[in-house]
Amino acid sequence: MAMIDIQSEHSLISRGFADLLFADAKSTELESATPYPVLETLGGPANAIMQTSARWYCENGPGVMFPWPRMNPKLVRSKFHVMEKNCQYDVIIGLRDIAEFDLLGLRKLPLAAAHNFRSQPYAVDSK
Repeated sequence: MAMIDIQSEHSLISRGFADLLFADAKSTELESATPYPVLETLGGPANAIMQTSARWYCENGPGVMFPWPRMNPKLVRSKFHVMEKNCQYDVIIGLRDIAEFDLLGLRKLPLAAAHNFRSQPYAVDSK
């Protein structure tokens, strides 16, 4: 299960999910990696043990009539930090990837302004 998180700058993979993905190829790298802080939480720093690149895509679940965010079912490549411990989610999509792939559809939305908003003040007679 994945979460789109605008509060996380980086995209993350939980340790348990990484163990499943890299069962043979990178298992020794996961065991011998040195933890480094990747984000700050209320409980202290959360550590990652390595960075990897992965291809992924999102799609909406069945029966979702008006999905938000709008998912584009094409493969994209991103960098992920593998967390030292398990997380609540298998994958967390961070702000960099949200912006790069426009997962929230913000590029298509017009800017909002208050009613009677003017960019310049009214011309005033100085007589």
